[in-house]
Amino acid sequence: MIIGIILAAGKGTRIKAKTANKVTLPFLNKPLIIYSVELLEKVADKIFVVIGAFHESVKKVLKRKKVFYAYQKKRLGTGHAVKVAVEEIINKNLKPEIVLVAYGDHTMFYKKEDIEKLIALHQKEKAVMSIITTERDKNDEIHFGYIIRDSKQNIVDSVEYKDASDEIKKNIKELNAGFYCFDFDF
Repeated sequence: MIIGIILAAGKGTRIKAKTANKVTLPFLNKPLIIYSVELLEKVADKIFVVIGAFHESVKKVLKRKKVFYAYQKKRLGTGHAVKVAVEEIINKNLKPEIVLVAYGDHTMFYKKEDIEKLIALHQKEKAVMSIITTERDKNDEIHFGYIIRDSKQNIVDSVEYKDASDEIKKNIKELNAGFYCFDFDF
């Protein structure tokens, strides 16, 4: 079983959201989160959406979608949001082999085939966690996390743009594209 988790609890501080969650904003006439749900519907058996700030707006947009909700009372970051979803998965007595984690506001460019490749590579390598990354010539164009690898090319860290040193910003070209695959037992 594969379960998809969509992270949609954030306040939208950078866009100064006041009445609706940023994942409900339109992109090409469709709310951003709909892209996430439609993508995960193609590869996951069940979908959990982590909600928090302006959660009513998210539920309204998803009213016709078959999803489960996990409420993140305190926004304590991405890792905590995933933990909240995992607790809800456990509460429902579900035992997935794999959990996919996506941000609710930027999956519109992924295709089903991209995610299937991620899952296949994850299983082939017997990894506990896999991540989609991208490379940019000019890292200051986009504020994703910088991927830090060890000498064996294993990912050892993802440093957020705001926390990255000038040296990292200058030298690291590989970025965290924000789509993850985990073994559930991890």
